[in-house]
Amino acid sequence: MQTFNSIKSWQVACLYLVLIACDTFSQILFKAASIDIGPASLSSWASFFSFIEALLYQPALAAGLLLLVIAFCCWMLLISHADLSKAHLISCTAYATVPLCSVFIFSDYLSNHQLLGIFLITLGAAISSIETSTSVE
Repeated sequence: MQTFNSIKSWQVACLYLVLIACDTFSQILFKAASIDIGPASLSSWASFFSFIEALLYQPALAAGLLLLVIAFCCWMLLISHADLSKAHLISCTAYATVPLCSVFIFSDYLSNHQLLGIFLITLGAAISSIETSTSVE
């Protein structure tokens, strides 16, 4: 499998930034769409399908889906140049960016445990992105 060395590092960085941004803001847009509709009632199938129907008319949902398509294209470009095991670990930074953005956009609350988890995820992604040279003699 090729490594990131086959394309320029700034291209990889840009693809990752676009991937994480698209993934993060797609989740934010999905939440915005659900807020516009209001809480879903799961008391009956009819209310469930009513919620789904209302979602179909939400521009935020369409925008979120478009961002997921862009993220998918970035992902496919990245994994065509890198080992999946490494690329997937780094892409998990979205697990940190979504909650952090939700604090600022939706006034969500993050506990100290959640903040510690976000820090550890980010640290893990940083550690996994470090290039190590292994040589077999």
